[in-house]
Amino acid sequence: MEGLKQRQKKLDLQKNDEQEINPKTKQLEFFGVPGVCIVMIGMSAVVLLQYFACNEQTGCSLSNAGMIVEIAKKTKLLDPLVFFVYVSWYLWLFLLYLIIPGESVNGTQLRTGEHLKYPINGKRSL
Repeated sequence: MEGLKQRQKKLDLQKNDEQEINPKTKQLEFFGVPGVCIVMIGMSAVVLLQYFACNEQTGCSLSNAGMIVEIAKKTKLLDPLVFFVYVSWYLWLFLLYLIIPGESVNGTQLRTGEHLKYPINGKRSL
């Protein structure tokens, strides 16, 4: 019975030490999920804006923003074939990740002193 209590006490001490070494993060990066969504959509919008606003004749001028909207309406932004190829490529890489064996390497040392293992098979995939 005493041995069980000592083990429980050791486990409790280990949990306390782990909580001090690796405290749970309380603040969110980019204001959480809404912020991440805004960044993803916003960055895509910036890239599209630069694509439509910049050309060889006028450079990157935003003086005629109405023309940018007209060009965007006339341009087909989402081609189903391109979307299919893009998703297929990611699925193909995922399958290669599962099928092709790769060397496992240690990642960066964590606050707890542990290392996560990552399989590396990038060269074999291509």
